[in-house]
Amino acid sequence: MANSTDFESFLKDINPSKSTIDEASRLHQNLRNHLKTCESYKHIYVHSYLSGSYAKQTFIRPKKNSDCCDIDVVIETSRSTNDSPTFVLNELEKALKLRSCYQKTTIQNHSVGIDMASFHLDVVPLVRDENGFLNIGSSKEGTWKRTDPKKHISWTTEVNQGYENAYKPLVKIFKWWRRENCPSNVKYPKGITLEKMIADNLPEPHLTIEERVMQTMANLSEAYSEDLSSGNTPFIEDPAFCENNLAEKYKHNDFLEFSNKLIEQLDLIAEKGTGNDIWRTILGINFPAGNESRSYAAGTRRIAQERALSVTHRQKLKYPLQSQKPNATITATATLPSGKQINLPNDGPAVPKGSSVIYKVTYSPIKDGRVRWQITNTGEEAMRCCQRGGFEAPNEGKTSRREETAYTGKHIVQCFVVRKGYCVRWTRPFFINVD
Repeated sequence: MANSTDFESFLKDINPSKSTIDEASRLHQNLRNHLKTCESYKHIYVHSYLSGSYAKQTFIRPKKNSDCCDIDVVIETSRSTNDSPTFVLNELEKALKLRSCYQKTTIQNHSVGIDMASFHLDVVPLVRDENGFLNIGSSKEGTWKRTDPKKHISWTTEVNQGYENAYKPLVKIFKWWRRENCPSNVKYPKGITLEKMIADNLPEPHLTIEERVMQTMANLSEAYSEDLSSGNTPFIEDPAFCENNLAEKYKHNDFLEFSNKLIEQLDLIAEKGTGNDIWRTILGINFPAGNESRSYAAGTRRIAQERALSVTHRQKLKYPLQSQKPNATITATATLPSGKQINLPNDGPAVPKGSSVIYKVTYSPIKDGRVRWQITNTGEEAMRCCQRGGFEAPNEGKTSRREETAYTGKHIVQCFVVRKGYCVRWTRPFFINVD
């Protein structure tokens, strides 16, 4: 298990620096002031504001010597849906080019793009229809479509506040994950589409950062499995307009590859654990390498584990394994007698008797699977009083298991998911030490 401070350090690293934020602020303010005062455009300019990840505070810093920092600037204009999107964009580009610093422009489908050193500005003109609603144009299709950028900003704030301010950090981690994992020939969901998908699949907020990331990966990989298996692209509802599908520009293969990558990495976590080296494989080398001094001597620990696994009262699983490698992961949170809550690593420091431990399992999607937990007590005290080693149903929610630490020793927790006579998901043994 990676230390929570490692995830906090990672988040700090992928956040834009103060100098980046200051420069972005200077650039967008200068651009907006130019259009507001430009002689040929000031009668068209009505209002301007920021949009996109910069405005929602979900943007991540550019990679060194590579990516640009994207800034979306919305310009509400006096034009209407009677004007063509191409005309509105050409008019905007012409006004921008009156300043020498805005010469590297490109007319895009919805906006005028400007490249400025390590920044890319998307300037998006909006018009109003006959009912007074804002519309965004498509130069490719020659059409207008209702939009509400401010609603996306307020929606993001509401979701974040309702999720104990943990939503925006989670979005940033997945945006960095996308940057590290998306192949050049595939378009993984991004921007507001990815943000809405995460919001629709949030796990419980009180989890650790690591647990939130893993559970969100599992939720995302499962949420669209039926659509994808049927050959369909999911419908991702626009939080501003419920009839709008945020995923309409994506292909079935984009979502399929996105889901497959999540499942592949969940299986990696299940097989190899959640050490820093695994998270560096998933999130890239910006994730901290960790400190090996946190671990016990590997050889001594392995001997103790093998001794615990060899107890005769530990029952054998009667279902054949569909996969020969573990493909699910256990995380554990203990409430100590003092009331303090701690996250337990596998075979970590001992917890005292009288603690309450909740074990949770994370795995890639499987329909109609039955979760079964195996709790095996070892040690002299447990051998005298309670030789548990069988299979038990969840007793905390649909899939989790709550246990009390009553006996000293090294105890084993393992989880299995059974479907149609086969074990389709299983975890490595999770060892808990009690003193």
